[in-house]
This record gives sequence, C-alpha cells and structure tokens, in this order.
Amino acid sequence: MTRPNFSLEGRVALVTGAGWRGIEEAIALTFAEAGADVAICDIDSSGLGSTAEGIKALGRRALAIQADVSKKQNGR
Repeated sequence: MTRPNFSLEGRVALVTGAGWRGIEEAIALTFAEAGADVAICDIDSSGLGSTAEGIKALGRRALAIQADVSKKQNGR
C-alpha cells in the first residue's frame, strides 16, 4: 500500500523495536514500500528475521541488528 507523494527512494531508514508484529514492523514495511532500504533493530532478535524477509520481499535491502538502544556504550 504505497502512499502517494511519499518517496524514500535512495534513502536508508532505521527502525527500532521492529522485531515485533505491530506498529514498528508496519513502519519498517511502509518505509520499504516507499523505496528505502531499512535497518531494523530490537532487543529481542526472535522477530527480526520475519520483518527483514518482509522488507526483502518488497525488493529492498534489510539489515537486522540485535541491540538495546536504551543503553549507552563506552560512556557516550
């Protein structure tokens, strides 16, 4: 379901929490439909694979990363 006048062609999007079936997954897939390659991350990696496959099925590249974005690393 492509949105009119909404193009992310040539862009890369990062969606956190995209390992769950819900709004985050829908956002990742909508970005892919709009032409973006999508990096997805979640603290729980169990759902990342299916979201990444959905992105790839739309002809876009997907990168799935298990990460906790609420934690600082190396004091930064």
